[in-house]
Amino acid sequence: MKDIDPDDAPFMALAMKTKVDGIWSEDKGFQEQNLIKVYTTKQLLELL
Repeated sequence: MKDIDPDDAPFMALAMKTKVDGIWSEDKGFQEQNLIKVYTTKQLLELL
């Protein structure tokens, strides 16, 4: 987790604290971690 962008840390912390199913982001930094599920726009549209 040390490589997480400091600007992204609040979003990661909130997602982990609230135990959400995941977050929606196109940020490649989020895609490179495995602590929380990250949905892209394409993935969310496929779920609808």
